[in-house]
Amino acid sequence: MTFRLILDEMISPHISRGLWEAGVDNYAIRDRGLLQASDYQVWTRAKLDARTLVTINEVHFRRFAETEPSHCGIIVIPDGAHAANNWATYCPRQNMLNPIRSHLTT
Repeated sequence: MTFRLILDEMISPHISRGLWEAGVDNYAIRDRGLLQASDYQVWTRAKLDARTLVTINEVHFRRFAETEPSHCGIIVIPDGAHAANNWATYCPRQNMLNPIRSHLTT
């Protein structure tokens, strides 16, 4: 299975390099002129590019996913806190790469 990711502006663009080294096609939105774009603009870009969205912002993107079922998924990386649901994995901000990789192998 090939994964194609889009990294939200809250995900460090430095993560992109590690993902490429692991063979994961991805890009950070700040590298595509979408810095400070609305959540809906980012969501729409992910859908148009057929990419899974990697974000810290579960609340807004989960709402989009529930109302627009045709999408490639969301990987939620909490910002250094434990998540209270099954959508997310604990991850301090400085160590985002491993949880992203673990989502890609499950």
